[in-house]
Amino acid sequence: MKLTLKETKKAIKNNQLVKFSLDFNNSRKLASNKKYYKRYVKEVVKRVKSFYPALPAPQISAELERLEILPNESNFDKEGYLIRYGKQRYVTAQTFEVSDNKIYLVNFDYNANYFIVDQELGMKLDSDVAVSDPFTNHFAILASDPNRLFHVTDKELPLFVKLSMKTNGTFNIVSDENVFAGTKSKLSNLDKQKIARKEYEEELNRIRSKVIEVNKVIEPIMGDLIPKLSTKVIKTQKVVSSKIVRDSFHETSQKFNEFIAKKLGLRCDYNSIALSSEIRWPQEGEYGGALYREYDGTMCVDQRLADKYIEKNYSKEIKSIKSEIEKLNKKMTAKSPIQFEISYGIAMSDKTSNIYAAISLKKLPEEIDSKYFNKMEKLFK
Repeated sequence: MKLTLKETKKAIKNNQLVKFSLDFNNSRKLASNKKYYKRYVKEVVKRVKSFYPALPAPQISAELERLEILPNESNFDKEGYLIRYGKQRYVTAQTFEVSDNKIYLVNFDYNANYFIVDQELGMKLDSDVAVSDPFTNHFAILASDPNRLFHVTDKELPLFVKLSMKTNGTFNIVSDENVFAGTKSKLSNLDKQKIARKEYEEELNRIRSKVIEVNKVIEPIMGDLIPKLSTKVIKTQKVVSSKIVRDSFHETSQKFNEFIAKKLGLRCDYNSIALSSEIRWPQEGEYGGALYREYDGTMCVDQRLADKYIEKNYSKEIKSIKSEIEKLNKKMTAKSPIQFEISYGIAMSDKTSNIYAAISLKKLPEEIDSKYFNKMEKLFK
């Protein structure tokens, strides 16, 4: 669980183990700027020491350097890469624990108590990187991108501006009265609106969380009620719609597919019987030329060639399935508008293909006498 600064101090006071992690120590942009990398290291060490006052700052710095969590700035090249054995590397070590006044490298674990050390780090920025307003220190303008005005409530902030954020919600950036001269009134109003918007966004997030929790209660209740109510309503009707028949068939016909698959020694997939094993990465021309590619590379199926291939190579299985289907049709009687037939084809996905067969419904009238519907349901029970 991610901890706040206050929660982290409380956990350590209660002798609980906390994992510490750095989000930005692997940033090439940070490591390529020696001046600010040194400040970053200093602020990280300062924060770790705030949790463990007995640990000397030089020891913290030395151990984080030894573990290559915070390598010495001399180990980076001009591009911000860590140089090891003559090769450019990234900093990969980011998480550590403190135990018995020693620092140990550990794996990150979302399920454990952890604190992001370089969040709200408060690293000081000079005017060579950015300037802040002298009224609130809530606004920042980058020297490299002066056409954008950043605010402490913005979700996305440039790296150095983010690192300058302090725990009190202000930027630790040198203010410039000349740049912001004559803007106090407008900035004050903008500041209020930005803060108000953030509060509304947080309120919306809380409401969304509440809606999600309510939905978790609603869904199982609805899932339990609807089938029961639906069954009772259908039983009161003398005729039912073709949609009701199709929905019921879709839910119950899998039992027939499972029965046939077992009888023929085949595998039963979802709502179908697998007549063939899967082909991994099917190629154009498979299944007697039934597979072909469109101009954009999409693999497609020529249904005429597919039917021809299946009827030739799986005639025995198709004959057996048709025979079982005919038994069901006889039970339904010739007068029944509900009749079954076999369907087969080639099932395609991004990586696999196979030949399938299944029981399906023949064309239905819009309305069906409920006695035939009831008879169909009994067949698959």
